Amino acid sequence: MRIVYIHQHFNFPWEPGWQRPWQFARRLVRAGHEVTVICGGSKAEDLSLEGVTIRRLAVPYENAMAFQQRVRSFISFMARATLSAAQADADVVFASSTPLTTAVPGIIASKLRRAPFVFEVRDLWPEAPVALGFVKNPITILAARTLEKLAYRSADHVIALSPGMEEGVRRVWPRARTTVVPNASDVENFSEGRARRAEVREELGWDDDDVVLFYAGSFGITYDVPWLVRLAGSCISATLASASSPTVRVLIQSARETSPEATASTPTRCSQERFRARRSNECCPPLTSPCRRWWTTLPWRSTR
Repeated sequence: MRIVYIHQHFNFPWEPGWQRPWQFARRLVRAGHEVTVICGGSKAEDLSLEGVTIRRLAVPYENAMAFQQRVRSFISFMARATLSAAQADADVVFASSTPLTTAVPGIIASKLRRAPFVFEVRDLWPEAPVALGFVKNPITILAARTLEKLAYRSADHVIALSPGMEEGVRRVWPRARTTVVPNASDVENFSEGRARRAEVREELGWDDDDVVLFYAGSFGITYDVPWLVRLAGSCISATLASASSPTVRVLIQSARETSPEATASTPTRCSQERFRARRSNECCPPLTSPCRRWWTTLPWRSTR
């Protein structure tokens, strides 16, 4: 089966960032399918890896972009991906959101190729950006909600990453045919870290009884890293106040450079060496086992 996979934010395993599309694409090839990925990037290029054909369009995107820059990136990718997908042979067209605009090339390509359209919802748009306060203009919200309904209505099947997202899809379009396919982890990648726990701690200068807290994720404003840094400072302060408490270390690792907001909010007792920026996902598994706790953050307010 020939599958056209439209995903603006596509990363290879040696690149920092989201890995779900790459892992799914290579596994589909292993299952005997032909997979063409249409994605964005800093430059245009066509390449093949492990049997997956990748068409990268020259549409840069960074979490550090201002809102208007992000919108321009989304619209640019929508237009270019529509042209590229319309020219690709397909038995199935698979489009992954976010951004929600990836639905447009998916819908058009599926109509032109008379192929089923599968729409993956990795986040509920516009519900998520509205709840986070990023989108406030009522006309923009109305347009986004109209596109959201069109996407669900046009899809032969909708894939959601969680039961909550599945419920969100059905609130908008109750007749949607849905399946939940959650995120996953290649657990075999973490076996080396478990075996080298003591060695890695020694390499990083951590004592065996040190409590290490680990955050690996985006430094974008969505994840409120300044709050994470302030919390880290509070943990360290509490440790310093008690002579009997173990040493607390905080490791914050991301796919991009340390944000100015995070740096500005870093207490003097939190060394800048605790920031590890622009690391690929291959760097994460060896660090997980030596750490005692992992953190994740997401500010949220309900819009209902």
